[in-house]
Amino acid sequence: MTSTCNRRQSRASREDNNENSNSGSSVNISDDDSLKAASKQLRMLAFVNPGRFMEDFHPEQSAREKRKVNRKAYKESVYINQVYDEHGRLLSDISKDLCDCLEKTCPGCHFPCTKCGSQKCGTDCRCNRRWYYTTLEVEGGNFKLACELPSAM
Repeated sequence: MTSTCNRRQSRASREDNNENSNSGSSVNISDDDSLKAASKQLRMLAFVNPGRFMEDFHPEQSAREKRKVNRKAYKESVYINQVYDEHGRLLSDISKDLCDCLEKTCPGCHFPCTKCGSQKCGTDCRCNRRWYYTTLEVEGGNFKLACELPSAM
């Protein structure tokens, strides 16, 4: 019982010491600290003039937007005269996956293409190609095979 009484007395004496040490001056110090913190927060929120370099900044005319527009225009101009799409199929009305040997039922008689892997590409890859074979002639014989694609291509 004596140990609990000693603890209570020591707590009471500490609280008395704390009350005596907390005079009006320490309250003012904490008020000053809060005022300084508040003024610092207000300064951080205030608008800071970014300077003259922002005068010529127009986000709608930025270099990034110009590159984006030019890239779109370039892509459109690349595909103007194409006969085959990016997968190697004809872009005409018939949209066939015609082999370069001009046989309609050919599953692919060439070696696999180094660019796309298709066996229907002849000497050049058909992906995004701008030309097509019109006739196929076998040397040493009278064999000629003509392409039946529309001449408007």
